[in-house]
Amino acid sequence: MTVKSALLSSVLILFIIGLIDYAIITEPNGCDMTFMFQYPQFVLLPHREQIALKYPNYHLFAYGEGNGDFKGVPVVFVPGNGGSFKQVRSLGSVALRMSDKYSTFHFNYFTIDFNEEYSGVNSFQLQSQTLFLKESLIKIMDLYEKKGRNVSLVLIGHSIGGLIIRSLLSLPEFDPYVHRVDLVITLATPHKSPVVPIDSRMTSFYNDVEEYWATNRDNFRHMNVISIGGGFNDKLVRSHLTKLNDDHPNDLTVVSTAIDDVWVSTDHLCIVWCKQLTLKITRLLFDLTDKKSLKLVDNIADRNRIIRYHFMERTLGKNFPGFLIPEYITLAPTGEWTENYERIIKFTKPKVLQPNYMLLPLMRRESIVIQFEGHYRHDWVMACSAVKKNNVTLCDKGRSLHQYVRRLPSKPKDVERRLFTGLSSLLLNQGFTHLLLAISSSVEPVDIQIDRFTTSIRSRTIQLPALWQSIVRFFAWSTVMD
Repeated sequence: MTVKSALLSSVLILFIIGLIDYAIITEPNGCDMTFMFQYPQFVLLPHREQIALKYPNYHLFAYGEGNGDFKGVPVVFVPGNGGSFKQVRSLGSVALRMSDKYSTFHFNYFTIDFNEEYSGVNSFQLQSQTLFLKESLIKIMDLYEKKGRNVSLVLIGHSIGGLIIRSLLSLPEFDPYVHRVDLVITLATPHKSPVVPIDSRMTSFYNDVEEYWATNRDNFRHMNVISIGGGFNDKLVRSHLTKLNDDHPNDLTVVSTAIDDVWVSTDHLCIVWCKQLTLKITRLLFDLTDKKSLKLVDNIADRNRIIRYHFMERTLGKNFPGFLIPEYITLAPTGEWTENYERIIKFTKPKVLQPNYMLLPLMRRESIVIQFEGHYRHDWVMACSAVKKNNVTLCDKGRSLHQYVRRLPSKPKDVERRLFTGLSSLLLNQGFTHLLLAISSSVEPVDIQIDRFTTSIRSRTIQLPALWQSIVRFFAWSTVMD
C-alpha cells in the first residue's frame, strides 16, 4: 500500500467515525416533560383585511388556559423551520402556573402561525415571515393601547424564528417600535450562518442581518439579547452556530448544559418544551418584570445582573435575591470550632447535631477547592482573621465569599452541591488569616471535600507545534459556558 493510499484510507475511516458520532451517538435526553393543567386555547386575533389578504397562510394567536384576558405582560413566540404555533404551550402553561402560585401579575403569550413553512430551506419565505411578524407586533401593541397601556415586548424565537426576530429589528419601517422591545431570547437559532446554505439569497439574508447588528447594535442599547444553544444533542444546529457575533455587554450566548438547574443537552425540538429550561426562562421573566409598571425593569445594568444570575452566576436561591447578604457576618462563639492544616480533608456526617466551624489557615501561593453537599447556609464560606480565646482558635466575624461559590449538578436533584474555588494569596493580601466553613445543624447528611494545593505544581504550560496552533486558530470559536 502506498503512502497516498494509506493517507486516503485514514481520512475515510476518520470521516466514517465522525459521521457515526454525528448521526448516531447522543446523550440520554435528560429533559423532563411539561404538562398543561387545563385544556389549552388558541384565540385567533384577526388582522385587518389588507394584511389578511397579503398573508393568507399566516395567523396570530393568543395562548391561554381557561378564561383569558390581556392584562398581563406580552410575550411573543416565533416558531422556526417547520415549527408550529402550538409550540408555545410549554412556556405559556408554566408561566400561568407560576403566576397563580407566586405572583400578583401574569404574562400574556402570543404565538405566530407561519403555516409550518420550511423557511430554513426556502429563502423566499424569510422576508414574508419577517414582514408578517412586524404587522403582528404592531397589532399586539395596539391591542394594549386600546386598554390604556403602553407596553414593552418580550420576543422568544425558536430556530429560524430567532433570526426572523433579529431581521425584523433591522427593518427601517420598524424603527418607531424598536424601543418597545426590551428582551429577545432565541432558542437553537443559527445566528452565524445558515445550517444548509441553499442559495445565495439565503446567505445574503444572513449576511445582511449580521452586518446590520454588527454596525448598529448600539441602537438597541436598551435591549438584551440571549441566545441559548442545545449542546451535543442538537444535531441540526450546532452550538457554535448559536453564538452572537458581537461582544456587546447586553448580549449573552449560553449552552443549555452550562445553565444552573438545567444542565442537560436538548435536541432541536425539545428545547422548546424541556421543563428545566422552561422553568429557568420563566423565573427570569418574573424577576425581570417591574410589578408596578408591568414592564421589564428600566435599568439595563440591573437587567444584566438578573440575567447573569439566572444563566451564569446563581449563588443563592432559584429567584434573584431581593435582599443583600451582609458583607460581614458576626459569629457566635458557641458550636464546635476546629483548625485544620491538612491538605486533603473529608467531612462526612449523617447529621450535624450542633454548628461546626472549620478554620483553614491561609498559605501563600495556595489554591483551595471545596465541594459542599447537603444542607447549607448562604454564608457557609467566609474569610476571617482568627484570634485565640480560652485556648480555642475562632473568629468574631467573617466576610462572606458567596460570590465565589458555584452550584454543581447532583443526583438526586433535591440535594444541593456547591463548589468554592479561591486563592489564598488574595485573601492574605486583604489581611485575613483563615478561610472559615460554617456548617449548620442539620438532620440531613453533610459531605464536604476539601483540596488544598500549590497552584504551580498542578499547572503546566505547553508550547504547541506551529502547525497545530494554526489549525486551532482556524477552527476556534467561543461560547459562554461558565
